[in-house]
Amino acid sequence: MTKLDRDLCVKTMSVENKLAPSPLKRDTSHAGKVAKYKTDVESHVEKLLRRMTLREKLHQMSGDLFTVTSFLPDMVIHYNSFPIPSGNNPELDIPPILFVDGPRGVACGQSTCYPVSMARGASWDTDLEERIGDAIGVEMRSQGGNYAGSVCINLLRHPAWGRAQETYGEDTHHLGEFGAALVRGIQRHGMACVKHFAVNSIENARFKVDVSVDERTLREVYLPHFKRCIDEGAASVMSAYNKLNGEFCSRMLICSATFSRMNGSLMASCCQIFFSPCEARPKPSRVGWMLRCPTAGITASFCGLRSKRVAHLSKM
Repeated sequence: MTKLDRDLCVKTMSVENKLAPSPLKRDTSHAGKVAKYKTDVESHVEKLLRRMTLREKLHQMSGDLFTVTSFLPDMVIHYNSFPIPSGNNPELDIPPILFVDGPRGVACGQSTCYPVSMARGASWDTDLEERIGDAIGVEMRSQGGNYAGSVCINLLRHPAWGRAQETYGEDTHHLGEFGAALVRGIQRHGMACVKHFAVNSIENARFKVDVSVDERTLREVYLPHFKRCIDEGAASVMSAYNKLNGEFCSRMLICSATFSRMNGSLMASCCQIFFSPCEARPKPSRVGWMLRCPTAGITASFCGLRSKRVAHLSKM
C-alpha cells in the first residue's frame, strides 16, 4: 500500500466515524411523567377488572387460540405474515396484544432481515444491538404489532442445534448484555419478550426432553442472563417446551421467585398448555396447573364449561 492509499484510507475512516450514529442514551427527564402515567394505568385497569364478567376474564387470559387457528392457512404460506392478536375486547375498549416474531427482525410483511443473533453477538457491540432493537421496534409498530418475540437468549451448548443462529452464544454474561441491549431498543416502541426459559438447547424431542441440572449450575450458568434482561425491564418472558428436573419449564416459570417479582407477564410457548399438563399428573393436576396461570399472568387456553369450573375453583 502506497502512502497515498494509506492517507486516503485514514481520511475515509475518519469521515465514516463522524457520520456513524452515536450510541443511544437513555432519557430520564420524563421519569416523573412515566410514574404518573403508570399510576393512571393501574387505576384504569382496576376499574376495568371490576366491570369484566367471568367470561371476559377467561377470554383475556386465553391467548385467543381459536382466533389463531382461523389464521393457520395464511400462516402456512408465510409464518407470522401479520401480527397475531390476543385479548381484544371492543366492548371495554381493550386493544389486543399483537405478537410478531423474531430474532432476525420482524417476520411480518417486507420488514428488514438483519444478520442473525449469532453474527451480531460476534460483534461484541451492544450499542449496535440496541440500535437494531430500536429499528425492530419501529418496524414492529409499522406492521401493526406491539409485542416482539425477538429476544432469544438460549445458552448454546452445541453449534449443530437447530436454532443455534437465533441466540448470541455460549456465555451467560454475553447473552445477558446483548439480550438487555435488544430489550432497551425494542421497548422504546412496544413490549419485548425474552425466550425460552430455560435450559432450551436440544432440538430433537424438545417437547418432551427432561434436562437434569444441579442447582448451582442452574443459578450460575442458565439463569443469570434471564435475570439481566428482567432487571433491564423486559415486559415478558416465554417458557421453553422442555422439562427441567422433572417439571415442565412453564411450571418452573410460574414458581420461580425471580419472575414472581417481575413487573410484566409470563407466556407459554405456542400450544404448550395442551400437552405439558397432561404428562405430569397428579403433580400438580391439570386443573391445579391451570389455576396458577391467571395469578401468574401466563397465557393459557381455557375452553368451554371446564374453564368456568376452573375459574370458580380459583375464586377469580
